Amino acid sequence: MHLGKNDLSIIKARKILGTKKIIGATANTLEDITEHEKNGANYIGLGQYKYKNKSNLSGLFLTRCVIL
Repeated sequence: MHLGKNDLSIIKARKILGTKKIIGATANTLEDITEHEKNGANYIGLGQYKYKNKSNLSGLFLTRCVIL
């Protein structure tokens, strides 16, 4: 199951689905990635990545999936 930014939390989804299901989440910042990993995501889909100190890179789009 993939959870978007406005969907159920990973923790709640894990309680419903159990430990054998794969749960991933969308991340746009390093903080999102860290939190999703801490909360038990199996993978993280990177959407448009926002750099705090690189405002001129707003058009950068990463199409990566990070398997944890």
